[in-house]
Parts: sequence; structure tokens; C-alpha cells
Amino acid sequence: MRSKNKGWLAPSVEVKIHNHIQGINLVSKILPISKIVIETAEFDIQRLKALEEGTPMPVGTDYQLGEMYDHYNVRQYVLHRDGYRCRKCKTDKAKFYVHHLETRATGGDAPNNLIAAGFYAL
Repeated sequence: MRSKNKGWLAPSVEVKIHNHIQGINLVSKILPISKIVIETAEFDIQRLKALEEGTPMPVGTDYQLGEMYDHYNVRQYVLHRDGYRCRKCKTDKAKFYVHHLETRATGGDAPNNLIAAGFYAL
């Protein structure tokens, strides 16, 4: 017996489909569209990173023990990764915040787009 109803999709899949349809609708308002072909791909970021660094390929629980393992959130991870020092002035005597290298819209909130930055209260 199946636990899900026929035609049921996981919420993450529903969001992907919705985003594709929304993109198609936006483009079709501007351009005449006669045919649509959608190609999707998934990437194993941890595996790609291991290949790049020459480290062993992740398997099983390695995926749960990724680079941010044991950190409360992305902000805490970025501050720890940067040694609680401002990446620009290298000080550790300031209040810290996490700053985007590229805009959030362009680069997102992934750790590789974030740095520790310090500021001094006057």
C-alpha cells in the first residue's frame, strides 16, 4: 500500500514546477513562444567540492557532516571560518556582521558569498 495519494508531489518538486511555469509566463509576455523545452539537472555540491580539493568523496553520513556541521547557522559558520576577524582590516576588536560579497539577488546567501566584516561603534 502506498502512503501517498496518486499524483502527489513533494513540496520541493511542486516549488520547482511552479518556478518553471512562472518563468515561462513572464517570458511569454515579452517573446512569442511556440515551443518549450525544459531541461533540469541536479548537482552534488559536496562531491564537486571534494573533487576540486582532492579529498575523499562523501558517502552516507558525510552529507550530514558537511562544512557547516556543528554550527548554529550560516552566520556563525562564516564568523568561525573567518576566525572572528574582519576580512578587510583583519581586526578582531570590532563588532561583527556578515556581509555579502555580491548582492543577495546575484550571489545568494551561500557561505562562499559571505564574509565577516567588522564595524566600530562611535
